[in-house]
Amino acid sequence: MSCSSGRVSAWRCCGWPARRPSRRFNLDSKLMSTSPPFIRLSDCHYDGLRVPEWSISPGEGWCLFGLNGSGKQWVDQLLVGEIAPQTGRVEHVLGQQDIALISFERQQAIYEEEWRLAATDMIPEDEWGTRVADFLPSSRLDDPLIDALNMRHRLRAFYRELSTGESRKLMVLKALLEDARLLVCDNPFDSLDPGTVAALNE
Repeated sequence: MSCSSGRVSAWRCCGWPARRPSRRFNLDSKLMSTSPPFIRLSDCHYDGLRVPEWSISPGEGWCLFGLNGSGKQWVDQLLVGEIAPQTGRVEHVLGQQDIALISFERQQAIYEEEWRLAATDMIPEDEWGTRVADFLPSSRLDDPLIDALNMRHRLRAFYRELSTGESRKLMVLKALLEDARLLVCDNPFDSLDPGTVAALNE
């Protein structure tokens, strides 16, 4: 995988990528799997980014490493369908509702939308926007994962009251409680405390 502004390296690993795996995989080679891949990229080009061949199968975890501007965010957007390759093909077995993108840009978009709502008459003056619990499935509010990520005490808080790390945890919770089958995470542990990182690894 390469880009005109730098090279992106991909590593296959187990679970969340807390540590760099010891073995490197070549994206030019097709990976064999007993199940159809969730996503397959074939000879994809987008601006300076080139992905010759890559697939993500059930049970796999991948890490992408590269310098700023090397094209990692374009890969994220290709995976979730936000952009289409200029040439080549992206095949999705999963529907868009089964794929969750967790990124600072998504967090910021929600934050800006909450401020926009607060500036209108769409919510009462004594409200600060959307509460944390309203982002999560109502049938899953007793899920122990909420406690594992130490967010139980924040369920009644408004989104704008959350720290950057708490809003990141909320996005992870939302994806997992909505049973997303594939998580695409841009800097997955950014702003998270060591306890949360350990809980996610487990």
